Amino acid sequence: MKKYNIILVAVLLPIALLTSSYKKDKKPVTQTKTITLVSDMNSDGYIVNTTPKTIFKADTRLKIGWDGGFASRAFLSFNISDILPPSGKKLIINRAVLKVYEQNTNMLPFRGEEITRVVQTYLLNYSTLDANDFDGVTIADCGVITTSGSNVLKEYPLDVSIPVAGYIRSNTSVSALQFRLQLTHNENVTETSTLSNAMWCIYSGEDQGATFNNYRPVLHITYHWENK
Repeated sequence: MKKYNIILVAVLLPIALLTSSYKKDKKPVTQTKTITLVSDMNSDGYIVNTTPKTIFKADTRLKIGWDGGFASRAFLSFNISDILPPSGKKLIINRAVLKVYEQNTNMLPFRGEEITRVVQTYLLNYSTLDANDFDGVTIADCGVITTSGSNVLKEYPLDVSIPVAGYIRSNTSVSALQFRLQLTHNENVTETSTLSNAMWCIYSGEDQGATFNNYRPVLHITYHWENK
């Protein structure tokens, strides 16, 4: 009988130790939540590649493409300070989806001259928008948000979960998520070029009243907190 007890203890003790270790190492999580953030009109804008570069902020639309032959790139900023965790916890991003809505498409910014162009989306930290952000260093390439336009009020979503989650994981105190949208290629062109005034325009975060405020850029974030 004693022999069997010794064997039973020998079997159960490692299991108990493993269970205890698992419970000790496991990091409790809070309930998963989803929040929809509208882009900050005071930090949104677009930059035109003139000499010197021209910055436009809080406009009712953001231009991506060419304006009089000069390349334009759009910038979006989302304040995430309301979902930052208290001391001792860390923010975990489960999913993040960026959505923009078309305001207008002028001419043929996506196709022509035997070249197909797309709107590329980059994650970056521009803080306050300035001229250097036109071609500043990016954090991550989030992918293509669209390959075509000419559908006013259409929604254009892009799953940015992986780059956003990685950025938050490495920068726990960051209070904003910011993006740059640009056509590729996107250099200045001559005034006689077919691209001279070809552009894809999206709504900005500026309040446009009951008719259009549902078309402002948004970032849907699903998240939870974990113990550090």
